[in-house]
Amino acid sequence: MRLQLVEDEAERLVGGMKRMVRQGIGASRLRRMLPPRLGGVESSAGMMQRLLLLREFNYEPDIMSTPDWLWGHDHAAREELYDAMVEEYEVEARIDAVNQQLDYAQATAQQLKEDAQHRHSMFIEMTIVLLIAFEVVVEMHALGYIGWLPTAAAAPAAHAAAGGGDVVQAQARGVKKRTSAQ
Repeated sequence: MRLQLVEDEAERLVGGMKRMVRQGIGASRLRRMLPPRLGGVESSAGMMQRLLLLREFNYEPDIMSTPDWLWGHDHAAREELYDAMVEEYEVEARIDAVNQQLDYAQATAQQLKEDAQHRHSMFIEMTIVLLIAFEVVVEMHALGYIGWLPTAAAAPAAHAAAGGGDVVQAQARGVKKRTSAQ
């Protein structure tokens, strides 16, 4: 009975892993934050936790080994009955099948984790590249190599060059006289 529960949980886990692979790759942030009952996608952290807890059945003495009450000379008939039940219900083959499903789920979860880490590192690298490019453009502008906005000193000269009148030219000469007098 206990093995059947483990098998059912392993099937639910593998089914959830398949849904996460199908939906989780393109899921929005909102769907990833919602619980699965409300239409969200189950997180890989929760899936890994369930997977690790499910793996603990391999250490359960009631499932994996002959029970203690069968040991002894006077319980030979019970031990034969137990061995026949293990063979009839294919307990060892079922345990191997559950372990194989769990291996698949663990490998898939590990791959999803590595993909998420790769996407995150690519995002950080692209952010760094864009920040460096922005810094280079700002420095080139500060050094005067790029002039996309007219500066305050260049505006009167540009206006005068365009035929802006005597007032602007007089203001520009007044600035030059004040700077040369100092």
